[in-house]
Amino acid sequence: MVSLTQRMATAAVLGVAVLGVTGAPAHAQIMIGPGNVGINQGAGFYNPLLAQQLGYVQARAGQVALQHTLAAQNMANNLGLPPGLVNAALSTQYNLNNPYNPYSPTNPFNPYSPYNPYSRGGYGYGGSGGYGGYGGYSYNPYPFGDYFNGVAAMTNANAQYLVTIQQARLLQQQTEQARLQTRYQGSQLSVYERERTLTPEQIRDRDQAAILAHARGPETPVTDVLSAKALNILLGHSLALQRNGQRGPAVDLDDDLLAHVNLTVKDTRANPGLLKNDGRLTWPVGLDGDRFKENRDGLQGLLMGAVKQLQFGNPVAPGEIKDMRTRLDNLKEGLTDSIDALPPAQYVEAKRYLNQLEDAVKLVEHPKAAKFFTNEWTAKGKRKVAELVEFLGDQGLMFAPAAPADEAAYQSLHKLLTEFDAGMAPVAKGK
Repeated sequence: MVSLTQRMATAAVLGVAVLGVTGAPAHAQIMIGPGNVGINQGAGFYNPLLAQQLGYVQARAGQVALQHTLAAQNMANNLGLPPGLVNAALSTQYNLNNPYNPYSPTNPFNPYSPYNPYSRGGYGYGGSGGYGGYGGYSYNPYPFGDYFNGVAAMTNANAQYLVTIQQARLLQQQTEQARLQTRYQGSQLSVYERERTLTPEQIRDRDQAAILAHARGPETPVTDVLSAKALNILLGHSLALQRNGQRGPAVDLDDDLLAHVNLTVKDTRANPGLLKNDGRLTWPVGLDGDRFKENRDGLQGLLMGAVKQLQFGNPVAPGEIKDMRTRLDNLKEGLTDSIDALPPAQYVEAKRYLNQLEDAVKLVEHPKAAKFFTNEWTAKGKRKVAELVEFLGDQGLMFAPAAPADEAAYQSLHKLLTEFDAGMAPVAKGK
């Protein structure tokens, strides 16, 4: 049995030893605290500065422990204590507080130590129950698991960052490709619209082709024929082809038909149609009443005298032309006043006849009116349609509307012109 004195001496020795062994970790806690070294407190994060400081602490702790152990042994020897008793006590305390012991509570690397700021237990940051992870000091069978988890988390974060960057670049390329595709489609649309948009020349050619087809057709309105509209369309087209080196079939014309063909100067409405019988007029029923007699007979005499002067190549006096217009205006006013007394058909016929008389008066006052009565500007003597077309083109003439006695001749002439124009073809070389 150990005496009381020996026990007290042993306790003193152990106090010196414990002071030396436990003092180092306390000193180490002050030096390597997260606030002092400025490290990230996240679990498993490796910091070289922390590792360097911990190595220093371990070395310093070993020196201090060795010094205090030697002091305790010297004190035990001076007190006369048994060496075995002192060594056993020191060994037990040293194993518990040795900073080199990986499972010592005072070892900062011990995952169970309350001094380890990265431990899951002790005075750590988590868990349920007390200050520990699951109540007090928690058990971690993998002391370096947090380190590898942290490294893995950093690796995953870095990989995710690289993936995000590449995805952003890919999205940027896709956006650029979409922009270029939109631009390309816009240019293709412009080309499509431009190719299908007719130029002014194409529009004109299309319209002329439609007009020509309408003038050639068997269902051409009679009004277009009698007004010479369809005849002049065929004339212009045949003349253009003929001057371009093409020739039409040989289509004959007889004198009876040509006698009823009225010609006029381009850009005028002058028409000799009513004056071909030396100026004698055939009045319609609507203008045959007594109320029209004075103006009717006066205009008749003026026109017959004008034709005689033109046949000799003399111009008509301006006073006579003025008198003609006055009597013509009086006839128009009288017809308007008689609109309720005349049947609609007679009124329309009389009005049309007065319009033709107005065209006859315009012819009389034309500076070159004499050419229509000296056979210089007439269709007589033209035996072929090609000759008539060439003559009208050279003289700058065109067809004038048909007079009442010319309607049948105009319909026959329309058929002959259609046949000639449709048969136009290039002339073979050598012919």
